[in-house]
Amino acid sequence: MLYKVDDFRANPLIALCGEEIFFAIFVRPLGPADKARRGARSLHTQLHHLFEKEGCPMNSLVIYFSKFGNTQKVADAIGETLRSACAVRVVDLIKIGESDLKEADLIVMGVPTHRMNLPEDVKSAFEKLPRHILRHKSVAGFDTSYKMSWWLSKLTASRKLLRNLKRLGGKRIVPPETFHVVAREGPMCDGEIERAGNWARQILSRVESHSR
Repeated sequence: MLYKVDDFRANPLIALCGEEIFFAIFVRPLGPADKARRGARSLHTQLHHLFEKEGCPMNSLVIYFSKFGNTQKVADAIGETLRSACAVRVVDLIKIGESDLKEADLIVMGVPTHRMNLPEDVKSAFEKLPRHILRHKSVAGFDTSYKMSWWLSKLTASRKLLRNLKRLGGKRIVPPETFHVVAREGPMCDGEIERAGNWARQILSRVESHSR
C-alpha cells in the first residue's frame, strides 16, 4: 500500500532520519486522488527529495570525558540511539571547539565522577568557554560512578555538570543521570549500556514534546 509523504512531516523525529522512516509509513493510506497524482516518482524518490530539502530538524552533540573508556561507552550508546532521529556527533571533550557548541541544537555531556566532583580537566574546560554559548540549546548531563547509598548518590558529578551547562545558557531537557561501573577502571555494570539507550529515548521524547 502507498502512503502520502506529506503525512510524515507531523513527526520529524520519526520521519526524517534513516531506517526509522518505515515506522511512519503506517500514518495514512493514499486516497484515490493521491494515487492518480503519484505519477512516475516512487515513494523512495519522494522521500529523498524531502530529506534533501528539509534535512534533519536537529543537530545533536554528545560530549564525553573518559579516563578508562567507561564514560565513552555510555556516550556511544546514547549517540547510537539519538542517531535514529537526528544528526549526531559523539566527540571527546578535548577535541571540542566553540564552533561545535554553536552549531548544535541538543548537547548531551557525560563525565566520570572524581571524588564526588567533576574531573579537573572538565572544570578547566568550562572556565574557558564564553558565557551564554549554550543559550537556547537543550542540554542533558550524565556521569559514571560506583553504586552508592541514596544520599551519597546525590553527590555524583552529573548534577554539577548540568549546573555548569545551565550556567552557560543551556535549557535542561531531562534530569541528570548516573550510570554505574563495577570498579574504578570498569567495566560497566550489567544492563547500564542498555539503560543509557533508554535514557536517550527519554531525551528524544522530551525534544519531540517541546517541538510541538
